[in-house]
Amino acid sequence: MNRFFVSATIIAISLINSNLYSSGEYAIYGTIESVRKDGIITVLFQKKPTSNKYFIMHENERIGELNIEHINSRGSLFVAIAKYTLNREKFASTISAGMDIALFESNFFGTRDFTRPYFTETIRYKERVISHIDNREMLLIEEGHFHFGSNAGSNDESPQRRLFLGAFYMDKYEVSNADYYNFVNSTSASPPLSWENGIYNSADGDLPVLATYHEATAYAKWAGKRLPTEEEWEKAARGPAESRARTFPWTGAFNSNLANSLERWRGGQSKLMPVQSLEEGKSHYGIVNLAGNVAEWTSSWYLPYEGNLTRNNNFGKRFKVVRGGSFYNNRDMLRVTSRTLGGYPNLHQDNKFGFRCVRDVMLLDEVPQY
Repeated sequence: MNRFFVSATIIAISLINSNLYSSGEYAIYGTIESVRKDGIITVLFQKKPTSNKYFIMHENERIGELNIEHINSRGSLFVAIAKYTLNREKFASTISAGMDIALFESNFFGTRDFTRPYFTETIRYKERVISHIDNREMLLIEEGHFHFGSNAGSNDESPQRRLFLGAFYMDKYEVSNADYYNFVNSTSASPPLSWENGIYNSADGDLPVLATYHEATAYAKWAGKRLPTEEEWEKAARGPAESRARTFPWTGAFNSNLANSLERWRGGQSKLMPVQSLEEGKSHYGIVNLAGNVAEWTSSWYLPYEGNLTRNNNFGKRFKVVRGGSFYNNRDMLRVTSRTLGGYPNLHQDNKFGFRCVRDVMLLDEVPQY
């Protein structure tokens, strides 16, 4: 048994509908990601559970128990493999993928009158913040479900799953050469390998910086941020769950006027554009240039998605994933689910790509409630 699960506290899990879930009624919550044979399910949690044993609730009735057998982290989430038992067969339909769940501590469970509604304050965060170190604008990616991956794209993009992510902030624009110069000028960092002779050219200041994975992570650490996971990047580009069919960050079909790609130049010489270009192609959350201009680093290794049985010699902890496509790619590489290999960061031989940063929400980001 994992030493994490030393507590014998019993917590109740209540299976709830989406209206209750979105109202913020419950303090700790998760989502059933998949249901397997022999009573095994996968549950996603935003916060790490504090016990391995739970009661399952449905419509104010205790209908069974759930025991966590193993738990791992996946980006900012915790993935639990659990075994459940139900009191009666009629409750089997309540255990299904995509079901929202909520947690109650034992003392709360024992005293709550389930005939009365229980409410907690819904936390709201500022939609826009300015990073205090690199002075860059960041936009809120709200917590909630989204659809990750594609069953219609390349083999490495499947299977599509419905995932939940907590709230976080993402840079509105790609990190520019001028931004990176601010980092170099403020620290003892070396200039990026992409600068000719290591010299900053102010004429290229508004263009996205081309950086190795290690250069990108060094900048992010200095700025008090991090690189996004694949899941975070895709949610920022794709939008919430209702945007399931979205192929590009904007609504509708591909439009060469909304992204810097080969199609935009119609056979002419393609080139990088300033990071603040093409705002009309922004995503649901307002993030600019997630499709085209420069492909962007994520912090995720190039691994198969859960449930993907494709054989691929490149899978493993050798390559970091790059997303979004570049000015020299066609529309297929600009799809929100497309994945690209990013070199060998573990061997310090990685290629040069663009990047933008994310950070988790903090107490100071909350909108005061009066």
